[in-house]
Amino acid sequence: MSTEKKVRWRIPPAGKASNYISPLNLPRGSKVVLCCRVSGYEQHRTEKLARQVAALRREAEQRGLIVIDVVTHVGSGIDPSWLADAAVLAERLGATLVAETTDRFIRSSRYSKVVQDAQATEADLGQLRLFTYGVPLATLLHPAASPAQVRSYQRKRGQRATGRRGGRPVVPTPGYKKLRRERRWAVVARLHRRGLSLRSIADWTDVPEATVRRWLKAVI
Repeated sequence: MSTEKKVRWRIPPAGKASNYISPLNLPRGSKVVLCCRVSGYEQHRTEKLARQVAALRREAEQRGLIVIDVVTHVGSGIDPSWLADAAVLAERLGATLVAETTDRFIRSSRYSKVVQDAQATEADLGQLRLFTYGVPLATLLHPAASPAQVRSYQRKRGQRATGRRGGRPVVPTPGYKKLRRERRWAVVARLHRRGLSLRSIADWTDVPEATVRRWLKAVI
């Protein structure tokens, strides 16, 4: 059996995202909270998060929606707890949480660089609902869009954004390495509490397995 077939065999069945998330088709004047996420600090440093926010805000405003807040997160998509505060705000103001794609809300717990086609399972989507308290969720791309469709959308959005940019590359700000390490440690600790193996944590966070082991050993 080829490596590709082995990897595909390990991908768990995708949950029915449309049972939890709706396509973005709200009436004009509806209130929304925009939710944007990137997986690592490097993506944040290179302005991918800022471009994601700008694209989603532009789309919302073109549709006549009222953006009452923008919530951003740099970290793994398997833990949707970062959405809890946004959900409380949305519930109080009668708003909808909006993201570009389902994987900005929640990723499959089996997702990795090797298994990039893994989509959120029913269990993952259940966790999303738990942390968003049943507040309405919507995505710009259809919630059931395939991984290939999501990657195509993100690539085209990035090309449009960088095509309009000019000037010199972004220069890292002093202390960014320490900040990146602190953010990664927070994710490592969270995944460890959830019972993931060292190898799985390393795959999720792009932190070498030996480093993960050293960090955890230092606090145990």
